Amino acid sequence: KDIMLPLAKPAVSTLIVFQFMKSWNEFLMPLLYLQDESMRPIPLGLMFFQGAYTRDIGLIAAGVAISTVPVIAVYLIFQRQFVKGLTAGAVK
Repeated sequence: KDIMLPLAKPAVSTLIVFQFMKSWNEFLMPLLYLQDESMRPIPLGLMFFQGAYTRDIGLIAAGVAISTVPVIAVYLIFQRQFVKGLTAGAVK
């Protein structure tokens, strides 16, 4: 218990970052299953943000920029463990 948990910390942190990014970028399943607009994830909301005949590229770009902030924040929080988890098997 005292040996295994510290050794697994980088791998678990890497898994947390990857799982967060996967769920944050989920598009197809919510498009198929969700009927309520308030339950849509951000990528799906950005798709419905454009109009039927017009697009405001500036507003869509602003939405994309704002939607990347939580992903960057999660990465910065777990950055040290993330890098350790990716290089744990590398030869030094």
